[in-house]
Order: sequence, then structure tokens, then C-alpha cells
Amino acid sequence: MPSVATVAILLLLALPAGAGQEKDDATGDPVEQTVVIRSSRLGGEDAAGMVEHVAISSEEAASDDLPAVVGRTVGVQVRTLGGLGSYGVASIRGSTPEQVPVYLDGILLNAGGFAAVNLADFALEGIESLEVWRGAAPARLGWSGLAGAIVLHGRRPRGRRLEMQAGAGSWSSLRGMLSLAGRWRRSDFLVLGSLLSSRGDFLYLNRNGTLYYQADDRIMPRQNNASLAGNLLLKLHSRLGEDWNLEVGADSFARRQGIAGIDSLPTTFASLKTFRQLLQGRLSRAGEDWAAGLELSLLYLHEDFDDSHTPHGELGLGRQHTLASTWAATAAGWFEYQAGGQSGTARLEGRYENFSHHDQVSDREVPGKDRFALAANYRHRWPSGKRFGLEPSARGELQYSHFPGGPLPGGLGEQQPQDSLRPYWQAAISAWYQPLPVLRLLLSAGRSSRPPSLAELFGDRGSVIGNPRLRAESAWRGDAGLRYDRRLPGNRLGLRLEGALFASRASDLITYVQNSQSSVRPENIAAADIMGVESSLRLELWQSLSLQANYTYLHAVNRSSVSYYRGKRLPGRPAHEAWARLEYRWRAPGHAWKLWLDVDYAGANYLDAANLKEDALARLLLGAGLSFRHRRSGLMLILEVRNLLDTITLADGSGRLRPLRDFEAFPLPGLTALVTLRYHVDWGEEP
Repeated sequence: MPSVATVAILLLLALPAGAGQEKDDATGDPVEQTVVIRSSRLGGEDAAGMVEHVAISSEEAASDDLPAVVGRTVGVQVRTLGGLGSYGVASIRGSTPEQVPVYLDGILLNAGGFAAVNLADFALEGIESLEVWRGAAPARLGWSGLAGAIVLHGRRPRGRRLEMQAGAGSWSSLRGMLSLAGRWRRSDFLVLGSLLSSRGDFLYLNRNGTLYYQADDRIMPRQNNASLAGNLLLKLHSRLGEDWNLEVGADSFARRQGIAGIDSLPTTFASLKTFRQLLQGRLSRAGEDWAAGLELSLLYLHEDFDDSHTPHGELGLGRQHTLASTWAATAAGWFEYQAGGQSGTARLEGRYENFSHHDQVSDREVPGKDRFALAANYRHRWPSGKRFGLEPSARGELQYSHFPGGPLPGGLGEQQPQDSLRPYWQAAISAWYQPLPVLRLLLSAGRSSRPPSLAELFGDRGSVIGNPRLRAESAWRGDAGLRYDRRLPGNRLGLRLEGALFASRASDLITYVQNSQSSVRPENIAAADIMGVESSLRLELWQSLSLQANYTYLHAVNRSSVSYYRGKRLPGRPAHEAWARLEYRWRAPGHAWKLWLDVDYAGANYLDAANLKEDALARLLLGAGLSFRHRRSGLMLILEVRNLLDTITLADGSGRLRPLRDFEAFPLPGLTALVTLRYHVDWGEEP
């Protein structure tokens, strides 16, 4: 629930309380690769910043979700409201979710009134791989965010394959997928559909709003937390002649879910419907030392928020039923070249956004808000030999935003027509040095910015009063990193060590300030100092045993001009986070096994900006999984268990129990199990 729910949460918190085929070395039988690649490449194409590449394995696609996968990467915090399909947003190096751009196949999804992207609104079956950029992001992306970006790569047509899967698990959860990939003449196509449903009625501790009185505490099932989601993906890749490539795609996602409300005030009827439609086309051509392309995309986002079934609403925000929609159209051209040992990337982009909403209760249509943007960015790379490289990049953008006027939320009058014409810019410079073949060092510094969204400038549906005088959020940042990568002959041992120090100073951060009992207004009153340490490890032994681990230390302090925020820790950013996975793979003629154990630790942290409410206690969660693959039949069985010890409460220093949670008053589930049967059959060679 990217927009209405975000504002609802803010006001509620203010109330009291798979790949191709390869040969197995031991058996000679074909075996499908399911290796999860987690690595940071410093220099080369990734010299602009530190990045973690994650290839989605068959096991993850069948039993995981995107918030969990992204949350396991170093330097990233993902917070959810609890349950399969529940709202989940990411923070990179202490940034806010609104400051994290999310791209799907190169298309920016932060648009109009949807400034933060809900990671739960993506079916993992349709994602082939992802990148999490920390610090500077490459010029090909466009906007890189204040601390990094998340780039999702959808499934691509590969070979001729039919795939089916069905799964069931905790809280009456059901999961299914059907996909068909093939080739016709000089074109490859993919059709994929998936469904996910869950009642979400996990057990949690309801303290009835009395934090220090335990006699009325009780364990009860979560109400009105059901979710039903579906995804349809269509892709076509064609080769036009010898040099041209055409890619077209359509990605549709729909979800209907209940809004459970805060833990002590369960709801019965409040609901949210979301819909996303993405259409895109890409034409590209590659020469001997150059490449160029044109991209067109159309993004439609729609949200139906309904809390009108009772006279005063169930969420404490009054009776509401609002429809909100965003259209975003983008046209871009890019050019890459290499000459004289140097290379460059240029991108020119035009974008149009429209955000509109309708109040169903009062039957009032608010005129749409429009934005036109023209942006250009360029990256150049000077390699001084093979051991040193320098890469500057810059982006400039001009935005014109317009609002014809309309009613203010809560019957507070009329808002006058507003116009805004503003330039924005960001720049970065990176250098890398390789003193040894197995060791690479990186330095990076730059300035990033985030223009206010249309909803922040001109208002949201029913809850946010716009502020046309908002300035762009901005941050100066720097980082220093290293990577050690060593592999012995015969794949007997592989070792990758990575580490980074980072710091940033952000200013003009946008904070929602209570404007009335039922509305908020965004203001540029916040600033923040952020610094931290990232480290990661990957160890592989004989292609059978592997260990992945990462640790992040984050010191994030609010430097707001508001006295009761100044000097406080930024909410939802634990000082210490760690994740590790131990995995064992065993192969035999005709079949293969995989076992894994996860450990996930998050330190104590505050969940409110003033650090006055009860903090979230440190937690240690375990997970485990098992997969069995019968190669010749194409069958695969996956069992995954999260929160293995069924932790739903944590005891504080005085012995009082507190619910497990990421957001104040929104509990997280205990033990979650999902078993999935997957089948595939190939009837042709890989392209």
C-alpha cells in the first residue's frame, strides 16, 4: 500500500499506542543451476558504486518473496507490516523508502503520488535477478537516490520450457505459477502467470494498548489481514537483421487485501486494492565499439482505499473511500562508446506524470496534478592502465509541475492553482585501484537529490495537504571499499571478502507534520548525519558447502530543526544487523539435495522519530530449508521455514513481553512454513 496506507500509518502512529543446464562433475548428468550470486564488483561496469548482484534461484522463486530477498543484502533494511504479501519498504544506508528508487527492467516505479515502492507488489517468480546499488548508481539508471537504488530484472525468454508450480503453507497460504517460454522464427517469447493468497491470521500478542499492565494481554489471531495477488508477464525479444534487437513487454499486477489496523484495534472491513500495469519497448543496436538504443514505457498505478463501512471508519482517520491513479510515460535514448582506452555513457530522457484522486464518500473529483521532466546524464571512464580507473558522472533535470487547484482535505477550503519550475542536479566521482590481482580498492563521493513528489507538492487524497514551497531533499556522501576475491584451481576453495566505510549528510529532508486531526503537511524541517560500516563474506568448499554472511553497522542521527527530533536516532534503523546462511549441496546420479540454515539478527531500535515510544528489542530469527530435485523427471520439492523458533514475543529488561514488530503497533508473524512442488520440461536447446 504505497500511498494511502503510508499516510494512514503515519497518522495511526500518532495515536496512543533457475538458469540453464550444466554437467555434474561427479555423475555426468545434467543439473539445473540454482546458484545464488551475491557479489560486489568494484570497477569495470560497476565502478560508480558498490553493488550486490542477486540471481534468483529456483528455490527462492518458489518459496520466497522480494522483501525477504532484498532484506538479506548488506546495507539494506526492509520493514514489513507482517504476513505474506504485506506492505514492505526498503531503506539503503539509512535512507527513507521515498529516497530509494526502484526500477523494473529499467523503468522507474517511484511516480506521482506513489513516492515509496511497496516491494511486496512483485511476484518473485517473475524476477530473474536484482541489483542493490549502495552509494552511486550507474548513469544508465537516471536518478540514483540519496543512498542507492534497487534494480529488478524481470524474467527473460530463454529456450523452450514449460514450468508449473503449486505450494501451500501457514495461514491457509496458497501459491501457484505457470509459465511458457519458446521461440518462433527470430523471436523468443515468455508468458508467465502467478497467484498468491493468504489469510494472514497469524497469532500475535495483543496488549490492548496498556503497555505496562499485563493482565489484559492475550494471544489472538490477526484479523482482516487476508491478501490475494496475481501477476501476468508477457515478453517478446526479436532480432531484426544482424545488428538490431527489439524487446517489448507487458507486466500486470493486482492485489486485494485487508488492512488489519494497529494490534490493539483490529478491523473487520477496511481494505485496499492495488493495480500496476507496465508497458515497455526497447530498440537497440550494437557496433564494434559502440551501442545505442531507444526506450519507451508507460506505467499506470491505481489504488482503491476503502474504510467507509462504518460511520466513523475503523482506522481512526474518519470515514474514507478514495481512488488514486498515476500515469507515467517515459521516452529515453542512450549511447555508449569506447575509444582510446576510454568509455562513456550518455542518456537523454523525457518523462510525464499525472496524479489524480477521487473522494468516493463526498463524490468530489480533485483535478489531476501534472509534471513534465527533461533530464540528461553522462558518465565517463578513464582507465589508467589495468590497475587504476577514474569515473565521473553527472545528471541534470528540469521539472515543471502544475496543479489547477481544488478542495483541501477535510473540508479545509480550496487550494489555489500552483505551478513549479525547478532544476535539480546530482554528481559523483569514483576511483578504483587494483594493487593485486585478487584485491581491488574503491573510493567514491558525490551529491544526490530527491525532488518532492506530486503528492508532497500539491496534496494527497484525503490526508496530505500539499506544500508547493518544498525544496528537494539532498545529501553529500562518500564511501571507501575493498574486495578480496580468491579461487583455487578445481573449485576446491572460493573466498570473497568485501568491506566498506560510508558517510552522508542529508539536508532539507521532508517530514510530515500534523496539520489537523485528520491531515498532515510535508515540511523541509529534517536533516540527518549517517555513517556506517558494511562487510560481507562468501566461502565455498568443493562446490558442496558454502557460507554467506554480512554485517552492517549504522549510526543514523536526526539533525532536525525541531527540538524533540534533534539528536535522536532515525526510526527503524538498527545500529547492528547481520545475516548468514550455511548451505550444503549433495549431488548423486539422477537427483540432488540442498539444505540451508539462515540466521537473521537485528539490534534494538526506536520506531518513532522522537524516540519517546517503546523501542523494538533486538531479535535473532532462524530459518531453514530443504530442496530435492529429480533431474530426469523435472520435478523439484522445496520446503522452507521462516522464524523456526516461532518467536512472536520478546522480553524486555523487566520481564514484560513485547510483540515482534518492524512498525509500531504492527506485529510480525511467528513460524511460517511453505512447501512447494515445481515441475519443468524442456523441448529444445537453449538459445
